[in-house]
Amino acid sequence: LQHTTWGHSLLQRRLGPIPTQLSSWVRTLTGGAIPAFLNLKYGEAWMMAAYGILQIALLVYWTMEEGVTGIRTTGIAFGKAALTNLMMTYLPVSKTTLWVRVCGISFERAVKFHRQLSYLAMATMTIHLACMTLKGPVWDRTPLVSGVVIAYGLLAFLSFAFMSLTAMLRRWCYELFRYTHYLYIAGTVFVLLHAPEAWQYLVIPCVVHVADFLWRWFVILRNPTWATLSTLPGNVTQVNVTSGKKKHSSNNNISNGSTAGEGKGKWALPLEPGSYVWVCLPRLSLLQWHPISISTAGLMHDGGLEAEAPLFRLHIKSLDKGAWSNDLYQIAARKAMTPHSDSSTVKEDNAPSAPPLSPPALGILVDGPYGKLSIDLKRYRQLVLVAGGIGITPMTSVLSYISHHTRKGTMSRLKTVILVWALRDLALFDGFAAFLEQIARELKEQSPQQQRVHFTVQIYLTAGRGNAADGASGVGLEEGGKAMHKQLGGDMRLVDGGGGGKNHLRTLHGRPNISAIFETLMNDTEDGQPAASTGVLACAPEGLLYQVQRECVLRSLDVHMEEFAF
Repeated sequence: LQHTTWGHSLLQRRLGPIPTQLSSWVRTLTGGAIPAFLNLKYGEAWMMAAYGILQIALLVYWTMEEGVTGIRTTGIAFGKAALTNLMMTYLPVSKTTLWVRVCGISFERAVKFHRQLSYLAMATMTIHLACMTLKGPVWDRTPLVSGVVIAYGLLAFLSFAFMSLTAMLRRWCYELFRYTHYLYIAGTVFVLLHAPEAWQYLVIPCVVHVADFLWRWFVILRNPTWATLSTLPGNVTQVNVTSGKKKHSSNNNISNGSTAGEGKGKWALPLEPGSYVWVCLPRLSLLQWHPISISTAGLMHDGGLEAEAPLFRLHIKSLDKGAWSNDLYQIAARKAMTPHSDSSTVKEDNAPSAPPLSPPALGILVDGPYGKLSIDLKRYRQLVLVAGGIGITPMTSVLSYISHHTRKGTMSRLKTVILVWALRDLALFDGFAAFLEQIARELKEQSPQQQRVHFTVQIYLTAGRGNAADGASGVGLEEGGKAMHKQLGGDMRLVDGGGGGKNHLRTLHGRPNISAIFETLMNDTEDGQPAASTGVLACAPEGLLYQVQRECVLRSLDVHMEEFAF
């Protein structure tokens, strides 16, 4: 469908721009419904409308099937609708490649349909219960002639209702939401005990769900992995994940490599840009699993960015005290300060002292990789990457992918890459500066002359500042800017590029003026159809994401927004 005009519109065009002046209390009160609705693509909205029409048609059919109308008949019809919605609710939560292979959509983007279907299932359950309550007591455990046990239906409703209430607190108390969600097991059992015909609705999704769960754990346990932790400036923990035997790593920067273990398997192949994994560090908690974007992986094994490297690399920003990410950072910091020695080595009397080894690897559980971009990077002449803070990590994956394919000559259309990075201070930049320099060097030196890609980096320091006056021009910072420029060659140019010096590191105080950036981008494009030749990727805080979405919708640009709203 992407190669047809109407198909591309269905898959990429969104219903409308999100208002940037939308009050936070309005978003909270509506549960984010307004931005979520406007951010729907035409194809998604069409499918949701078609499902709604089908639901109404089935309600009418089930009502007429009974032969008479009334409260009982209406209740039965909504009960069957609730079973249908519950059946559909299970499908989007499968983390296997089912959605990617069948629908071209990965789990993190399909989960929003799980939420909408859950709301619809809860609404139809409520109407079903209300109708049945008007006909008699709902706590009767005596089976009816049809085999229905009313009391089990009440217990199922209470289980799902409690889940729905805690889902509203997802953003403020994720752990409560996560653990109470396991009530779906009890709710499903009660539904099956409530109505015998529920089996024909739920057997297939339940089998898929259980098979998916068992297969994922089989893969996790079959492929043991180890993590070596180190700290980067900006309270960032770098996690190098290796397979097989424990390995040691001494890297303190994103550009340094470590020897990978044996058995790379699926990681030996180039990964999808924007891939992520679910990770669990048993030392911290056996119950906590967190989705983390992969910074670099796969491409490091084929003579690309690094000849020797871990299976993949993660970068995790330390958040509030007591958070999982903060505990992880504290472990990495303690290990960095603790001297280690190899107990298997016997030091002779006159032998020189060996340098201390880096901390030993920790056991880590990895589920993945998952993720697939909603746009095809190879179809665009220019790409705009917008990152906010640690949102740079999916962009490093994308930049590695670009470097890999331009070197192979399989990304011949791409001419320009612009990275817009908003961060509070320079500390976070320090951990990624060498990587950006390396990417710029690869795009300049390793690409064939006819495929040279202009790479521009725009850095915005946002702490205590308003919007930058000019979203495109480079204004040198004072002390911090000089230090940054020195890291990348002593001046504002990140790499010459051989084409008029278009490849720069640009630094500004204040928040990025997204409208001005895109205005300049559209004016500078060499393509006769700039909208069709420009792709945008964004991973940033909500406010910046909304600005990017708005500009892309107004200018008919294809955009992929990296979100983890599980």
